[in-house]
Amino acid sequence: MLTLSKPPPRESRRTPPVRPDSPVRNAALLTKVGDLLRDGRANEAVDAIGLSYLPCPRTVNALAVCHLRLGNTVRALRLLRHIATDDTGRLRPDVPLVFKTNLATSLLVAGEEVGFLRTLDEIGDENHPAVRRLRAAAARRTEPRSAWERFLRRFGIRPDPVSALDGPVGDLSAEEDHR
Repeated sequence: MLTLSKPPPRESRRTPPVRPDSPVRNAALLTKVGDLLRDGRANEAVDAIGLSYLPCPRTVNALAVCHLRLGNTVRALRLLRHIATDDTGRLRPDVPLVFKTNLATSLLVAGEEVGFLRTLDEIGDENHPAVRRLRAAAARRTEPRSAWERFLRRFGIRPDPVSALDGPVGDLSAEEDHR
């Protein structure tokens, strides 16, 4: 029994215990999720995160990317807004660019064009490949490519937002290539 006169027992100082938010464990999880997403197995990636969930913004971003690829846009938006915006809904300056571009991507996929463009303008880093990719998607969404598309737009029918993007939606890190 512990009392105030007795300090709690100390653990060995030779090897510190592995904490759930350990960067090493987090990196291993993100590597596994990246491999599963590259193989097109987003459901398994969600399960991998769910089974060893780490309360870490990078893990939340990875989970949001999985939900984007599964078509669960509302969940992805909720997760990304939680990690990328402040209480006023503005982008936080201290978060990685990949969180911000994933938020913009999820807004585009959700069909929230005004929010998408506002977020893209707020990001501002026009030289980054992910931002250029999103700007190109915005341009493709605003310009009808065929007579059929012009006809549909007269009746308020817009093209599929995901088709405006090149490649899979969402990124786990800023280093991912955009082929």
